[in-house]
Amino acid sequence: IAKVDQKGGTGMSGTAIMQESTIFQTGVYSVADVLQRGNGNKSIINQNNEIMIGTKGNYAFVEQYGRENFSKVEQMNDANLARTTQQGHGNKSITDQTSDMLSPSIIPSHFLQRSIVGQTGEFNYCRVTQNGDNNLSTITQDALCEGSAGDPWTNEALVLQTGELNFSSINQMDAPLHDANNYAKVTQTNDLGINALG
Repeated sequence: IAKVDQKGGTGMSGTAIMQESTIFQTGVYSVADVLQRGNGNKSIINQNNEIMIGTKGNYAFVEQYGRENFSKVEQMNDANLARTTQQGHGNKSITDQTSDMLSPSIIPSHFLQRSIVGQTGEFNYCRVTQNGDNNLSTITQDALCEGSAGDPWTNEALVLQTGELNFSSINQMDAPLHDANNYAKVTQTNDLGINALG
Protein backbone atom coordinates (compact mmCIF):
# COMPACT_ATOMS: atom_id res chain seq x y z
CA ILE A 1 0.00 0.00 0.00
CA ALA A 2 1.42 3.38 -0.99
CA LYS A 3 -0.23 6.71 -0.24
CA VAL A 4 1.11 10.16 -1.13
CA ASP A 5 -0.56 13.49 -0.27
CA GLN A 6 1.34 16.56 -1.45
CA LYS A 7 0.40 20.22 -1.64
CA GLY A 8 2.57 23.27 -2.12
CA GLY A 9 5.09 24.29 -4.74
CA THR A 10 4.10 24.35 -8.38
CA GLY A 11 7.60 24.17 -9.80
CA MET A 12 6.89 27.29 -11.84
CA SER A 13 9.34 29.60 -10.08
CA GLY A 14 12.40 29.56 -7.88
CA THR A 15 10.32 30.22 -4.77
CA ALA A 16 7.71 27.55 -5.43
CA ILE A 17 9.62 24.32 -5.92
CA MET A 18 7.55 21.21 -6.44
CA GLN A 19 7.32 18.42 -3.88
CA GLU A 20 8.85 15.04 -4.71
CA SER A 21 8.00 11.60 -3.34
CA THR A 22 9.40 8.24 -4.50
CA ILE A 23 8.25 4.86 -3.15
CA PHE A 24 9.69 1.43 -4.00
CA GLN A 25 7.95 -1.67 -2.64
CA THR A 26 9.07 -5.28 -3.19
CA GLY A 27 7.45 -8.39 -1.75
CA VAL A 28 4.34 -8.39 0.41
CA TYR A 29 2.49 -6.26 2.92
CA SER A 30 4.37 -2.99 3.03
CA VAL A 31 2.68 0.30 3.90
CA ALA A 32 4.12 3.70 2.96
CA ASP A 33 2.29 6.93 3.80
CA VAL A 34 3.71 10.34 2.82
CA LEU A 35 2.26 13.78 3.61
CA GLN A 36 4.12 16.87 2.38
CA ARG A 37 3.16 20.54 2.63
CA GLY A 38 5.27 23.49 1.53
CA ASN A 39 7.96 23.84 -1.12
CA GLY A 40 10.74 21.57 -2.27
CA ASN A 41 10.31 18.74 0.21
CA LYS A 42 11.58 15.32 -0.90
CA SER A 43 10.79 11.84 0.41
CA ILE A 44 12.20 8.44 -0.61
CA ILE A 45 10.90 5.13 0.79
CA ASN A 46 12.26 1.70 -0.17
CA GLN A 47 10.60 -1.38 1.36
CA ASN A 48 11.50 -5.04 0.73
CA ASN A 49 9.62 -7.82 2.53
CA GLU A 50 9.90 -11.31 1.07
CA ILE A 51 8.40 -13.03 4.13
CA MET A 52 5.29 -14.85 2.92
CA ILE A 53 4.00 -16.55 6.10
CA GLY A 54 3.08 -14.81 9.34
CA THR A 55 4.29 -11.45 8.10
CA LYS A 56 3.73 -8.25 10.06
CA GLY A 57 4.86 -6.04 7.22
CA ASN A 58 6.89 -2.85 7.07
CA TYR A 59 5.40 0.53 7.85
CA ALA A 60 6.87 3.92 6.93
CA PHE A 61 5.14 7.19 7.76
CA VAL A 62 6.63 10.51 6.65
CA GLU A 63 5.24 14.00 7.31
CA GLN A 64 7.11 17.09 6.15
CA TYR A 65 6.03 20.71 6.47
CA GLY A 66 7.95 23.76 5.30
CA ARG A 67 10.58 23.82 2.61
CA GLU A 68 13.51 21.77 1.35
CA ASN A 69 13.24 19.02 3.94
CA PHE A 70 14.55 15.56 2.97
CA SER A 71 13.60 12.14 4.30
CA LYS A 72 14.78 8.67 3.27
CA VAL A 73 13.57 5.35 4.74
CA GLU A 74 14.99 1.91 3.84
CA GLN A 75 13.32 -1.19 5.30
CA MET A 76 14.44 -4.78 4.73
CA ASN A 77 12.78 -8.02 5.85
CA ASP A 78 9.74 -7.88 8.14
CA ALA A 79 8.20 -5.91 11.02
CA ASN A 80 10.03 -2.59 10.74
CA LEU A 81 8.31 0.66 11.70
CA ALA A 82 9.65 4.12 10.85
CA ARG A 83 7.94 7.42 11.56
CA THR A 84 9.52 10.71 10.48
CA THR A 85 8.06 14.16 11.11
CA GLN A 86 9.92 17.28 10.00
CA GLN A 87 8.79 20.87 10.16
CA GLY A 88 10.79 23.88 9.11
CA HIS A 89 13.60 24.34 6.60
CA GLY A 90 16.48 22.19 5.41
CA ASN A 91 16.02 19.28 7.80
CA LYS A 92 17.36 15.85 6.77
CA SER A 93 16.49 12.41 8.12
CA ILE A 94 17.79 8.99 6.99
CA THR A 95 16.54 5.71 8.48
CA ASP A 96 17.84 2.22 7.58
CA GLN A 97 16.17 -0.81 9.17
CA THR A 98 17.00 -4.50 8.66
CA SER A 99 15.38 -7.07 10.94
CA ASP A 100 17.02 -10.49 11.25
CA MET A 101 13.79 -12.13 12.49
CA LEU A 102 15.58 -14.45 14.90
CA SER A 103 13.57 -13.41 17.98
CA PRO A 104 9.88 -12.76 18.66
CA SER A 105 8.84 -9.14 18.98
CA ILE A 106 8.50 -7.61 22.45
CA ILE A 107 8.21 -3.99 21.23
CA PRO A 108 4.70 -2.53 21.57
CA SER A 109 2.61 -3.19 18.45
CA HIS A 110 4.82 -6.22 17.77
CA PHE A 111 7.38 -4.58 15.52
CA LEU A 112 10.94 -5.90 15.52
CA GLN A 113 12.47 -2.46 14.95
CA ARG A 114 11.03 0.97 15.59
CA SER A 115 12.46 4.38 14.74
CA ILE A 116 10.68 7.63 15.65
CA VAL A 117 12.12 10.95 14.42
CA GLY A 118 10.78 14.44 15.09
CA GLN A 119 12.69 17.50 13.88
CA THR A 120 11.58 21.13 14.08
CA GLY A 121 13.31 24.30 12.95
CA GLU A 122 16.20 24.63 10.56
CA PHE A 123 19.00 22.34 9.39
CA ASN A 124 18.56 19.43 11.77
CA TYR A 125 20.19 16.17 10.67
CA CYS A 126 19.76 12.61 11.89
CA ARG A 127 20.68 9.13 10.72
CA VAL A 128 19.36 5.93 12.28
CA THR A 129 20.64 2.46 11.38
CA GLN A 130 19.04 -0.59 12.97
CA ASN A 131 20.16 -4.19 12.38
CA GLY A 132 18.68 -7.03 14.42
CA ASP A 133 15.49 -7.43 16.45
CA ASN A 134 13.69 -5.47 19.15
CA ASN A 135 15.60 -2.23 18.69
CA LEU A 136 13.98 1.11 19.48
CA SER A 137 15.27 4.59 18.65
CA THR A 138 13.67 7.98 19.31
CA ILE A 139 15.14 11.30 18.20
CA THR A 140 13.70 14.74 18.92
CA GLN A 141 15.55 17.83 17.70
CA ASP A 142 14.46 21.46 17.81
CA ALA A 143 16.46 24.35 16.34
CA LEU A 144 14.74 27.72 16.29
CA CYS A 145 17.97 29.54 15.37
CA GLU A 146 20.40 28.64 12.62
CA GLY A 147 23.75 27.14 13.53
CA SER A 148 27.14 28.69 12.97
CA ALA A 149 28.39 29.33 9.44
CA GLY A 150 31.11 26.71 9.90
CA ASP A 151 28.69 23.87 10.60
CA PRO A 152 25.96 23.02 8.08
CA TRP A 153 23.76 21.41 10.77
CA THR A 154 22.23 22.93 13.87
CA ASN A 155 21.50 19.67 15.68
CA GLU A 156 23.05 16.39 14.54
CA ALA A 157 22.17 12.90 15.81
CA LEU A 158 23.64 9.56 14.71
CA VAL A 159 22.33 6.20 15.97
CA LEU A 160 23.65 2.73 15.15
CA GLN A 161 21.96 -0.28 16.76
CA THR A 162 23.10 -3.85 16.12
CA GLY A 163 21.84 -6.91 17.92
CA GLU A 164 18.84 -7.20 20.23
CA LEU A 165 16.98 -5.19 22.84
CA ASN A 166 18.75 -1.89 22.26
CA PHE A 167 17.05 1.35 23.25
CA SER A 168 18.27 4.85 22.39
CA SER A 169 16.69 8.23 23.08
CA ILE A 170 18.15 11.57 21.93
CA ASN A 171 16.59 14.96 22.67
CA GLN A 172 18.42 18.12 21.53
CA MET A 173 17.38 21.75 21.23
CA ASP A 174 18.86 25.22 21.18
CA ALA A 175 18.58 27.77 23.97
CA PRO A 176 16.46 30.90 23.39
CA LEU A 177 18.27 33.39 21.15
CA HIS A 178 21.29 31.11 20.86
CA ASP A 179 22.43 29.05 17.89
CA ALA A 180 22.19 25.29 18.19
CA ASN A 181 25.27 23.22 17.45
CA ASN A 182 24.49 20.05 19.34
CA TYR A 183 25.96 16.69 18.34
CA ALA A 184 25.06 13.25 19.65
CA LYS A 185 26.22 9.81 18.57
CA VAL A 186 24.96 6.50 19.98
CA THR A 187 26.44 3.12 18.99
CA GLN A 188 24.97 -0.07 20.44
CA THR A 189 26.42 -3.38 19.34
CA ASN A 190 25.75 -5.67 22.28
CA ASP A 191 22.77 -7.99 22.62
CA LEU A 192 21.31 -6.08 25.55
CA GLY A 193 22.16 -2.40 25.85
CA ILE A 194 20.32 0.76 26.84
CA ASN A 195 21.61 4.20 25.96
CA ALA A 196 19.73 7.37 26.75
CA LEU A 197 21.19 10.70 25.73
CA GLY A 198 19.34 13.97 25.97
